[in-house]
Amino acid sequence: MARLLLVLAGLACGCGARTALEEGSGAGDAGPDPLRVDCILPEGEYTAPGNAIRLEARAQGGANPIFDGWVVTLAPEGSLAEPSPADAPVTTLTAELVGGYRLRATFHDGSTEESCLAEIQVVAGPTVDCSDDEITTPAGSSVVLSVDAAGAEPLTYRWVVQERPLGSTATPDPEADPTTRFRPDVAGAYQIGAQVQDRFGVTGACTIRIIATPDPPRLECDDVDTEPLQAVPLVARYLGEGNAAAWTWALVGAPEGSSADPPQPSDGDSPQFTPDLAGDYVVEVVVRNDRGEEFACALTVHAFPMEALRIEMFWNPPDRSCDDGGGDGCDDSDLDLHLLHEDGDAWFNATWDCHWRNCERGLAWDAAGEDDDAFLDLDDVEGFGPENINVQAPADGTFRIGAHYYDPDRNWDSPSDATVRVYCGDEEPVELTRTLVAAGEDDPDNDFWKVADVSFSSGRCSITELGEVVTALEARNRR
Repeated sequence: MARLLLVLAGLACGCGARTALEEGSGAGDAGPDPLRVDCILPEGEYTAPGNAIRLEARAQGGANPIFDGWVVTLAPEGSLAEPSPADAPVTTLTAELVGGYRLRATFHDGSTEESCLAEIQVVAGPTVDCSDDEITTPAGSSVVLSVDAAGAEPLTYRWVVQERPLGSTATPDPEADPTTRFRPDVAGAYQIGAQVQDRFGVTGACTIRIIATPDPPRLECDDVDTEPLQAVPLVARYLGEGNAAAWTWALVGAPEGSSADPPQPSDGDSPQFTPDLAGDYVVEVVVRNDRGEEFACALTVHAFPMEALRIEMFWNPPDRSCDDGGGDGCDDSDLDLHLLHEDGDAWFNATWDCHWRNCERGLAWDAAGEDDDAFLDLDDVEGFGPENINVQAPADGTFRIGAHYYDPDRNWDSPSDATVRVYCGDEEPVELTRTLVAAGEDDPDNDFWKVADVSFSSGRCSITELGEVVTALEARNRR
């Protein structure tokens, strides 16, 4: 009876306790992650003799890992270097001899022991290796030079010319990168040094010898394709011995009617040029080198119309234009180009007639989007032009081209000889001319020239010359 009461008492005392299974010590408990140890060199693996380098050992996982210490397992013969302190995860090593060192750090967790290794290189300076011992190249040609280096980081680089032929001024570019370019400018022998300095100020070096063979100086130009009003870079290359000292660019040929500015900057080595009309432009460049020799070449800028309909207009000789200030007697007459949609029943209509008053930002015609809209790209008011209107992809229908003599202005009381050039799809451009007269600024009796009709159908186009001249007043009342 007494034994039964004791058992019942034990059960009663355990009724509120957690069992071993509930504590997670049974089959349902995954336990801690496995012990893992990593060796860290925060300052990198390179150092110099006599400099303390920091080492860290880090343990992850395990239930309660305990650090056992650091041990030197590899060192140059005769080295007495030891980690200090050896019994702490974070320590330093001051190595007195050049060579490789290996240290092991160990943690244990119960019966489990894990280690990591730290490899340290003690160098008297950076190890430096130039990619080439000797390079042969024509004078004036660039070569790529590179250096491989290892040492206490950060490393700094410097390329220097140690030997050069008389008259050479060539320098590596860039001078402070592991890889550089060098252009020997005079035939002869060069010696280029690569100097690498580590964080302790210790320097290592290597050299590359360059043999530059004779190569006569010359200039090469590249033609370029573009479209009107798109700026393009112009490319000319100075090749061979010497250095380009001065550049001079000039526009020497252009389509009739063009008033495009010369390349800018005209004295730069890579100027830009903007054609204002479709056609071919000839640009000449003259280069003088550091020996006083001059070389020239010419390139062609091909400006192709990219729109399905492009209309250009100019008038009177360009040398009489007042665009550049001119003077007494310069031609500051103002003619205006017009394009009338087939839904327009009269000229100067704000919706259907594209001209200087309403079309610089385009007119929204036909379908949504800008492809079938008309745009006035150029409007000139000081004589000569050019002006142009374009439509990227016109809707099917007939468009009428017009030219209005708006203002003879203060200096010009003579008739104006207007030229209209029409680019229509893949057809050959059509050029039409007419002499127009004007009584005064926006006078209703000023001439209005109905130039031509341009018809589009299923992607094809045709041009029909009209050749009718009426007064501006009549044009305002009917097509």
